[in-house]
Amino acid sequence: CPAGRDELQPLIPLVRTGSGRVELRTDGTRAVVCAERPIEGIEHLAVDGRAVAGDPTLELTVLGRELRVSPRSFFQANLEVNEQLVQAVVDAMGSCEQVLDLCAGIGNFSVPMARDRRVIAVELEGQATADLAHNAAANGVDIQVHTGRVERFDPTRVAFDGVVLDPPRAGCKGVVEKLVLQRPRRLAYVSCYLPSAVRDLKAAVEAGYHLDEVVIFDMFPDTHHVETLLLLSRG
Repeated sequence: CPAGRDELQPLIPLVRTGSGRVELRTDGTRAVVCAERPIEGIEHLAVDGRAVAGDPTLELTVLGRELRVSPRSFFQANLEVNEQLVQAVVDAMGSCEQVLDLCAGIGNFSVPMARDRRVIAVELEGQATADLAHNAAANGVDIQVHTGRVERFDPTRVAFDGVVLDPPRAGCKGVVEKLVLQRPRRLAYVSCYLPSAVRDLKAAVEAGYHLDEVVIFDMFPDTHHVETLLLLSRG
């Protein structure tokens, strides 16, 4: 598979039709498999999110921080481009003192940002939330974690002057409308599907926010997909 990293190649012949949905995962060194059904010959395997062979949990390094990734937790598979993306988001928050990180995942943005500012993170309850709490503690940073859907989170519960959103492909309909009522100074929206981002950010533009910069990251080489960072400020 020309799109797969070198350490994943030996696993590809072991994954056969009938295995259901299968994820080949790597932290740059170790390769693991997460599947819906058992697969023979896999050294590190999780089935339905549970370890059945070896250790299917990964340890990523992002801007010098070690981040645990459990079998069901999302992370960007392009490790090098992800570091560029995270650095851009951290830089975009500039002098913001308190940042709200929505769809925070394992702390990909939260943990690096929390070194210099207070971070409030929101993520669905599950392995990702557990990873987020673990990663904050392991890196010696204090992150206030709220569990639940970002669409149901009430932004009036916390104070913040910066926002980071990294929603799934469908976006986060109705969230930006509530955020801009709190008048944060900076807003960074990470999108793998621009139509969703345009729909969501319309509310920010209508509230007086200005689109300062759009940065494209080739997160998925040799495909038409890109990861886009849209940076807005209160104008």
